[in-house]
Amino acid sequence: WASHFTLHMSSFEQEWLVDFETAKADYLAQLTSLVSKGIPANMAKSLAKEIEVLVENTPSEEWGKLADFRNDCATDLYRRVKNHDIVNKTNLGRTLIPQLLVSPLVAPILAPPPPPASTEVQPDHLGSEITTMRKMVEKIDKNVLEGLVAHRGFHAVNDSLARPIENTLQSMELAWSAGIPYCECDITLTSEGHIILSHDDDLHRLALHRSKRQVTEMAWRDLACTVLKNGVRVPLLKEVLSGAQHLSATSPVSLVVEIKQPPTIELSGATGTALATYLASDPTLFSVVAVVMSFDIRELKAYHDTLSRLAPVVTTKRPPILLLTRQLTTCSRIGDEYGLCFTTPTFLEFVSNITKFSDSTRTDGLYVQYDPEILTNGRNTFEQLCQSVVVGVWGVHPDTQNVAKELMSLGAKFVNTDLPLSFC
Repeated sequence: WASHFTLHMSSFEQEWLVDFETAKADYLAQLTSLVSKGIPANMAKSLAKEIEVLVENTPSEEWGKLADFRNDCATDLYRRVKNHDIVNKTNLGRTLIPQLLVSPLVAPILAPPPPPASTEVQPDHLGSEITTMRKMVEKIDKNVLEGLVAHRGFHAVNDSLARPIENTLQSMELAWSAGIPYCECDITLTSEGHIILSHDDDLHRLALHRSKRQVTEMAWRDLACTVLKNGVRVPLLKEVLSGAQHLSATSPVSLVVEIKQPPTIELSGATGTALATYLASDPTLFSVVAVVMSFDIRELKAYHDTLSRLAPVVTTKRPPILLLTRQLTTCSRIGDEYGLCFTTPTFLEFVSNITKFSDSTRTDGLYVQYDPEILTNGRNTFEQLCQSVVVGVWGVHPDTQNVAKELMSLGAKFVNTDLPLSFC
């Protein structure tokens, strides 16, 4: 659609010299049609208004610059839509219109965008989501429920405050208390080595006052003072595990822990080592940790080796260590991660090689990204994998009970879900 946009602008320039009003109307109509090709309506309207004002206030001697303007428009629009920069819309005036500024009438476009509408959600909205979610969980097949994992807890994938913020104590405990046995979380370290829950490298997306400071460069005190959008803070892992222990007194619940990849090579293995050290200090915690996983084999090796050294007696009772993988069109390595294709003839041989810590030790299995091929052409391969090692599945789409049930029927022990209200 970016190329379509460029062609529309080119046509617009040629026709403008003949009949400005006709060309303008034609351009705006064609721009509107682009909405159906994936451009959000609010972005299209903003873009149309900016270009309309620009054109009406550009003298004839500046028309030659429209070719450059057209190309910049296409590039900028593509970048912004690709990055889903909806909040700031296109706001082309800030970067493009200054190049052609010829009239003070354009100045309002250059002003900062108005602040976004309040995202505060009334308590009854959150209550409604919780009530609906609990009723939905009651309908889930018990065999499916046994292996269901609430991805980052009970949260909204679009960060809506109709649900708790991801990776918070609230998101975990609401999922557990509703009957979901497992919650997945992401862990990393603060600058002084505390283990916290956080998926992103920074809190820009989730903090009330956005910050791009690297979480690993922040002290725990600073993080504790950083308020998230719903008024809570980032939790320590020990707080979440403590909550799981208390809830397990009535019904067993546990965490599926993902060790995030370090931002620098110097920190490689640090989080895995810290996690093993913490769990080894209190072996009762193993009862509320269902899985330890990571995309980074080095983090898993550091966790495995440290745990074997500090707590050799309980090592055989530890939760499974699983390597996270992505879906690819072929089995291969991409940077520090691995991708799988279930129709590759050498699939099982590839898996055997990538799961090794050493000649004598390896991970206990894989946590694979969902691939539709699993349920079709790769069905037998997936089933063989599940028979030989522990397997979890993430990124399931469509995120429904039927798909989860079929994956579990083939042997998947864990299946992630974002708990959409359409799950069952």
